[in-house]
Amino acid sequence: MDDYEDAVLVAVHRLPEPLVADVAYACEQGRALYLSWSGDNHLPSMSHSASLLVAGLAKGEREIPEDVFRLMTRGVPGLPLLLLCDDALTKASVSLQSGRVTLLGPPHTRAKVYGRIRMLLAERGRRTETTEVRPGSPLGTRECQRALWWVAGVDCYGGATDAAPRRLPVTLNQSTSEGLTGVLPIACGAFRPDATQLAEVMRRPETDARKERALSDLVGSGVGVIHLSPSAREWVFYWPDVKWPLQVYSPLRLPSSFDLAAAIEESDTRLFRLAAAAGDLVAGLSAPLPSAGSADLRAAAADGGPVLLDLFERALRDHPAPLCAVLAEVR
Repeated sequence: MDDYEDAVLVAVHRLPEPLVADVAYACEQGRALYLSWSGDNHLPSMSHSASLLVAGLAKGEREIPEDVFRLMTRGVPGLPLLLLCDDALTKASVSLQSGRVTLLGPPHTRAKVYGRIRMLLAERGRRTETTEVRPGSPLGTRECQRALWWVAGVDCYGGATDAAPRRLPVTLNQSTSEGLTGVLPIACGAFRPDATQLAEVMRRPETDARKERALSDLVGSGVGVIHLSPSAREWVFYWPDVKWPLQVYSPLRLPSSFDLAAAIEESDTRLFRLAAAAGDLVAGLSAPLPSAGSADLRAAAADGGPVLLDLFERALRDHPAPLCAVLAEVR
C-alpha cells in the first residue's frame, strides 16, 4: 500500500470484461490499489484494508447480490459499495444507507466510472470540521465527501508576483447540522471571516434582505459564499461581484449548464437561492479558468466533480494563474 493511497476490491465476476478494464483504469488514475475478487472465499491480500467494493447489478436485479452483501457485512464489515447498474435509474447516481451504497446508472463511460470511484475514495469528513486549503506548492487542492455531498477547494498562487499581497485560502465548513459552506476570499486584502459564524448566518431562518445585510457586515464585498443546506435541498449564494464565475451543471436541469452569476446580476440582490437536486455540481471561481472554454467545463462536469477538479488541476499546472475555487456536488 506504500505507493497507493487506497485499495479497491473489485467483484470481477459481477462485471463484464470491458467494465472491469475501466474500473482498473479508474483505480490507476486515482492512485488506488486494484484488488480482484472472483466471488469465492479466497480474498486477495490487503482486502481488509480496502476502502471501496465495486460490483455490478444485472438487468432486472433489485437487490445486492448475496455474495457481495455477505462480503460487505461479514467478510469486510462496513465496506462501502459502488454498484454499476445495467438498468437505467431515476437519476444518474443514487446514494443509499447514508452514503454506504452508491448506484451508478448507464452509460458507464470510463470517465464517469473514474469520477464516481474517485469521489467515493475522497476523505470522509468528520462530524463537524472547518478546513483551509493551504497549498504547500503554488497549487493546492482538498476534496472531501459526506453522505449528501462531495466538495473540493482549489487555491492557486501561481503567476502571482512576490510583491503582490496573497489572498486568504479557501475555507470549507461542513457539519451534519449546518450543511456545507464554502468561503472564497476572492479579493486580496479581504477580511478573514469566521467560518463557523458565517455558516450559522447562511442557514439562519430570516428574510433574504436581512441575511444579505448580515453577510455584507460580516465579510464585505471581497468574499463569495456557497452554501448547501444540511438536507442538501437548497443552495444559497452570496456573490457580491458578478464578474466572479458561478455556474451550476446538472443532468436533471434544462439547460444542463446554468450561469448563476448572470442570474444574480439581473436580480436586485446579491443573495440568491436555488432548489438543489441530486447531481447538481456548482463551481464558483475568482476568475475564469485559463485555457479552458465553457465546452471543456461542461464536458468534464458531465462526468462529475472529480473529473472537473482534474481539469482545474491540469489547466492551472499548464497555465499558472492566481485563482481560487469551490466545487460542490450533491450526491
